[in-house]
Amino acid sequence: MRTAGRRIRSLTLVVDTNVILAAADDADPDHDRCRQLLEGHRGPLVTTALVVAESGWLVDRQLGAAAEADLYRSVAAGDLDVEPLTSADWQRIAQLVETYATSVSAVSTPAWSPWPNGLA
Repeated sequence: MRTAGRRIRSLTLVVDTNVILAAADDADPDHDRCRQLLEGHRGPLVTTALVVAESGWLVDRQLGAAAEADLYRSVAAGDLDVEPLTSADWQRIAQLVETYATSVSAVSTPAWSPWPNGLA
């Protein structure tokens, strides 16, 4: 599509679990909108392995193993680009967990760590 001699770039759409699940489940009230969004988007669809794992578990629970396998085949076919998480991403995830924890016990650190290098 061109507008006054300029090209419109495609946008990257970051896809989360709720959209994947709604698109897969035709009983979901948002099914049609989510499916149209994913199928009609012209730019890249990007997610993380964490989202794929969570979506797979929920799809299996709600729709069965065949639907879960279809999700993984879709990823393998390149319908979704799965971006790896970096060390900086994991650090930020840890910060967000601590920031939004609802209780002190959710963020407490044990006196000892079963993980090497002080991971706990």
